[in-house]
Amino acid sequence: METKTPQSAFEEELLLLRAERKAKRAHIELKANLNVQRYEDDYNRIHNLDNQDYAICSIAGTLGGIIDTFMIGIPHPTKSGVKGGYLDGKIRAWFDKKYPPEVMERLSRTKGAKVPFDAQDNRNLHDAPNVEVDGLSTYYHRLLSLGHDPLLGFIVGVYDILNGKMTTISKTGILTSQEMKIYAERKSYQILDAIKKVWVHLTTDVNTSMGLPVPLMSFFNTLQFGEIGKEKLSIAEVVQGMYYQGYDFQHFCAMSIPTMFIEILVRAAWWIKSTINGNPILKSTPLFIGRKRNPKLDTMLCLSHGIFCAMNAVKVGVTENPCAINYPEWCRFSELLIKEAKYQFIDKSSERLIYVSDRIISDYEQAKKRYIND
Repeated sequence: METKTPQSAFEEELLLLRAERKAKRAHIELKANLNVQRYEDDYNRIHNLDNQDYAICSIAGTLGGIIDTFMIGIPHPTKSGVKGGYLDGKIRAWFDKKYPPEVMERLSRTKGAKVPFDAQDNRNLHDAPNVEVDGLSTYYHRLLSLGHDPLLGFIVGVYDILNGKMTTISKTGILTSQEMKIYAERKSYQILDAIKKVWVHLTTDVNTSMGLPVPLMSFFNTLQFGEIGKEKLSIAEVVQGMYYQGYDFQHFCAMSIPTMFIEILVRAAWWIKSTINGNPILKSTPLFIGRKRNPKLDTMLCLSHGIFCAMNAVKVGVTENPCAINYPEWCRFSELLIKEAKYQFIDKSSERLIYVSDRIISDYEQAKKRYIND
C-alpha cells in the first residue's frame, strides 16, 4: 500500500482548498446573478402598471372625454355672442362678470391701455417704410399681431412697446416687424411699464366679440400648406376660420377643464394608492417640485390623456369640425408622449441599472455590518 508523502498530502489539501474556494465563488456569483435578476424584476414591478392603474387611467381618460364632448362643446357665433357647451358658457359668464364689456371699453380708452401693436387695419400702413399686412382687419388683427398672444404678448408685445413697433404674421404667413410712427406716443421706455401696458391691453381685449387668440395660435398662420375639406383649405386658413367661429382664449380656458380634471384625478388616485401601500405621505405626494419625477405616474398620465385624445379625435371626425379639437389637451398629451418615449427608449435602462446597483451596495453594507458584529 502506497503511503502519501507530506508533500503530496499538502498538494492534495491545497487542491481541495482551491476547489472549495471555486465552489464558494461560483455560489456567490450565482447568488449575485439571482439577486440582480430579482432586483430588475422588482424595478419593473414598481414601475409597471397593474390592473388597478389601468382602471384609473381608463376611468380618468374616459371621463375627460365625456366632459369635453358634452360639456365643453363646439364654439359658434350667434347674435348674442359665441356659444358652446355648458362649461364653456360658465367660463364666458365668468369673464363677463370679471371684465364687464362697458368697463373694459372705458379702460381701453385710457393712456395705460394704448399700445403700438393695435392697428386694426391697413389704412395707416400705406406709406413707406411701412408695409401692408395681408388680412389685417377689425376681425383678425388680434390673431395676426403677436403682441395680442396671451403668452407671446409678454415677450413680443413688450418688445413692440419699448421700440414703438408692431410685429405681425400676416394671413399669408409673412412675418413683419415695423415701426408705428403714428402711434409714437404709445411707446414706453421702462420695461415694467411695458409689461403693465401689455397686461392692461390684453385685459381690455379678452372679453370683446373677437377676443384674444389661444396661446401661440398666431404661428399657425405660417402653415401655408394642406388641402383640408371640400374647400381644400390650408392649415392656416382652417385656423383663421376657427378663430372667426369663436375659438378664442375664453374657449381655451374652458377646454382646459377636462385636462386639469384628468391631472387631479390621476394624481389623487396615485397618491391614495401609494399611501395605502405603505409609502410615506410626503414621498407619495404627486407634485415633484425639487424632486425626481415618478416614471409610473408619468406613464399613467400619458395613458389617461391618450384615451382622452382618442375620444377627441373621434369627436372631430364625427362632427367634421376643426373647432372640436381640444388644443390644450393635445399639447399636454404631446408633452407626456415625448417624455414617455424618452423614458422607455433612453432613460429606463440606466435608471434600472442605478436601482440594481443601489440594492447590491445596500446588501453589501448590511453583510459587512453582520460580519463585523459577528
